[in-house]
Amino acid sequence: MSKQSSLHRVLEILNRLNSGEKLCVSRLLDEYEVSERTIQRDFKMIIEVFGNFLDKERECYHGKEKFLLQNLLGASDLLMLAHILHLFNLANKTFFINTKIQTAIKDAEEIYMFKAKELETIKNVSIVNQIEHAIKYKKQLMIEYSGRKKESVIILQPYRIVLLNQNFYLLGENYKTKQVNKLRISLIKKVKITSKNFKHNIQINNFITNIQTPWSEYNSKNIIIKIKVHKKLAKYFKLKQYLPSQNIIRTLDNKEIEVEYRVSSLREIEGLIIKWLPDITIIEPQELKNKVREKLLYKLDGLS
Repeated sequence: MSKQSSLHRVLEILNRLNSGEKLCVSRLLDEYEVSERTIQRDFKMIIEVFGNFLDKERECYHGKEKFLLQNLLGASDLLMLAHILHLFNLANKTFFINTKIQTAIKDAEEIYMFKAKELETIKNVSIVNQIEHAIKYKKQLMIEYSGRKKESVIILQPYRIVLLNQNFYLLGENYKTKQVNKLRISLIKKVKITSKNFKHNIQINNFITNIQTPWSEYNSKNIIIKIKVHKKLAKYFKLKQYLPSQNIIRTLDNKEIEVEYRVSSLREIEGLIIKWLPDITIIEPQELKNKVREKLLYKLDGLS
């Protein structure tokens, strides 16, 4: 089993290519203790993200030019790379990126500044490594988890790690309840990889592929939400999809727009509606109108 996570490995390969090193697949297999398929997938991902800057000779790769990352990445791309490093507490570890890249990132920070809510930082990297292994080889996990109510032990068949609302979640099937659990990575205290394998459920795969928020509910029928957006906000909804299912149905004569969403739970949409009130009108369903009204009245009562 690899001693490093896939992210660590890819960053190190990038750094080595960037320094002009020639990398051969057979040698990397031994170094990282992974399969040939895994290494080939790493190179494929690097090419997909950064473009085909590599020359290949049989099983070996090398960059077409030195310091390739600065030439390939713009300021916004460099900041995204810095953000990824920060998530895994690697920002100050020069082992993964050389001084030239660090300088380029600092230059990019003179152009761009992120003021959005910070993404969750992954600190328990050793736990993530075990989860990655379990997902890859479809191994059942025993997880000690500290949720809102109390600490618990969960037997989980892990499918994917997903970033939702700035937080990383492990999604998988609860062996006991047969429901999909969404576990915050930062709240996982301990994991143990069991010897039991499992097969993927197609329905769960589809659910994870189409998940929109941490409040998405597995095996729930879609609820169709229709809203009317005031003309002064219409341009923002045209520029940005607030949920992946967002669909602008039509533009009215007065420049207002009608927008449709498909959600598995009203909780997925409540926050968005409240955020833009009073410039949004709920067309349907009535249940959503009632929910939003109750929440607003509850908040107002708290202010009195």
